[in-house]
Amino acid sequence: MKAMKKDLAGVSPVIAVILMVAITVVLAGVVFLWAQSFTEGSGDTVTTLNVRIKLYEDTTVANQDDKLEIEVLGGTIDWDNYAVKVNGVEYAQTGPLDATPAVITISNAGDTALFVDDMGITKGTAYKVQIVDLDGNKVAYTSENVVALSYAS
Repeated sequence: MKAMKKDLAGVSPVIAVILMVAITVVLAGVVFLWAQSFTEGSGDTVTTLNVRIKLYEDTTVANQDDKLEIEVLGGTIDWDNYAVKVNGVEYAQTGPLDATPAVITISNAGDTALFVDDMGITKGTAYKVQIVDLDGNKVAYTSENVVALSYAS
């Protein structure tokens, strides 16, 4: 009978602690790798653009040359990497104000890029203007309420 009691002893306390620590470390590693998978792909960043946007309705008889001015307040914008949209419609740049070349590809702080087209702008109406990063097709700048002014070309 004494021999049977000896066989029922089980695992020693030292080995039990070592097994519990090992299982905890492995489980923590698995949870860490699983949680890290949620952040993959979200590391793509979009440069925040520091710009001032102005919209103008052409009030001349022809009424076809509405203007969008984008003044760069800080940093540099390479326009080859961005698209500009007004209420979801994309417009091409026509150049800086009163300068050559007609179309600039890089704007530095203080530069103004000009977009002239028949955009259907109406003075006093608010428009949504977006600048989209073409590399990741992500919006780099949005202004929901750009109120149009008027000018006579």
